[in-house]
Amino acid sequence: MRVPLYMDFLTFLCQHRWLWECFMSGGAAFTLFIELGFPFLVWIKETRWLMLTGAVLLHTGIGLFMGLVTFSLMMLCLVLAFVPPEASRMLLNRIAENFKSLRRMGARSTESGKSIVVPVQ
Repeated sequence: MRVPLYMDFLTFLCQHRWLWECFMSGGAAFTLFIELGFPFLVWIKETRWLMLTGAVLLHTGIGLFMGLVTFSLMMLCLVLAFVPPEASRMLLNRIAENFKSLRRMGARSTESGKSIVVPVQ
């Protein structure tokens, strides 16, 4: 309860009973769906990204709302085991291409003596 925004959010929920019931019931149903469905649905290619996204949201929420940061980080690392290698390679290739283009731009700016502002994508 050290974060004022979180405390204000809980106070708002407590002042609106129907919203509290919807939020808590929805959270419980989401947790049950992810925890019970993940071991089965993560192996199906069509539902893998849905389950991975749900697991990331669930464990991020646990870390933020319950304060179990170490547990959440460990679970997020374990969820990464289900990311297909093609997706990992594609992400690493994009990072490498962006890094190479930044290095080229930096080399050109030092040759000309002018500084170049790199736009953020």
